[in-house]
Amino acid sequence: MSHLIYNALMSSIPGGKMTPSRWTTFNGPCCVHNGQSRPDTKKRSGILFDSDGRTSVSCFNCGFRAGWSPGARFSPKWKKYFEWLGMPSEKIRRLDFDISLLRKNMLEGGGIEQSFVRQASASMVFQSRNLPNLSKPISFWLEENCSDPNFLEVLNYLVNRGEDILLSYDYYWTPDTSNNLNQRVIIPFYWENEIVGWTARLVTNEKARRYFSDVQPHYIFNTDSIKEEWEYIFINEGPFDGIADNGVSMLGDKVTAEQIQWLNQTGKTKIVVPDRTNRGGRLIDTALAEGWYVSFPNWDQGIKDAADAVKAYGKLYTIWSIIDARTKNRLEIEVKRQRLK
Repeated sequence: MSHLIYNALMSSIPGGKMTPSRWTTFNGPCCVHNGQSRPDTKKRSGILFDSDGRTSVSCFNCGFRAGWSPGARFSPKWKKYFEWLGMPSEKIRRLDFDISLLRKNMLEGGGIEQSFVRQASASMVFQSRNLPNLSKPISFWLEENCSDPNFLEVLNYLVNRGEDILLSYDYYWTPDTSNNLNQRVIIPFYWENEIVGWTARLVTNEKARRYFSDVQPHYIFNTDSIKEEWEYIFINEGPFDGIADNGVSMLGDKVTAEQIQWLNQTGKTKIVVPDRTNRGGRLIDTALAEGWYVSFPNWDQGIKDAADAVKAYGKLYTIWSIIDARTKNRLEIEVKRQRLK
């Protein structure tokens, strides 16, 4: 029963093909319903299935994304997706019934295992948001052989950030010139597989704002990447740092009471990884107030944050160095803080 969504998808998709990364790719049915002028013909949609029954579907053309795990409801979004796949309404109703029955049995047996994000997020609710106009994944523009100089600048910027940054997230780009968006790399914000906002990082040397964002109050970036079995949660300032060290980003150095509550409810060991350009800002203040660890790894001069460290040393060593250098000693934190440049 835990394979319900996955089996229904696999029996409905046309000509799926498994990739080395365990995604089953196929022509997505969602694109023409999400602003695209023509159907997907390049297998830009994919299904990912985990052994615990969790199923994800993503379209790297139109940006559609949905997730399901045993015990979750059969959402209107999923019902609409199966309609687009051409599943008869009676089969959709039967699938809805089977999922509701599974949920009922799991509730009665105490067997619902909510996602890690949901377990710690009773007060954190975010609405779905659209990405900027004409936004498409970087992979889409590559397949289209986009030669726009601004896109090539964005691509070059990501390549220069290092392979771990380049390959660890689904970045977007748009040719829209408003707010210099065509000169920015777009980082979508996710919360339980839904896009709930974004930030766009300027890649040129223009004097415009470095980041232009649509972010909802109290949002924490990259929570969906945190695994329940992990012992530590790294707390960074910038989004690329969270991507680099598999941690979260506060999208600045301010932490709200709601964010503090969420982080504390995770039950994980919290380690603040301060940005060295502003001596850690208010993140260190929050760590001292909450009794979290702060880490000052012995990185070379010029390495200002986790993203730089991962590019210089690799992810494994960077993560080890963060854990190894953690401290709660107030005097040590204050002394080392003053040494940051």
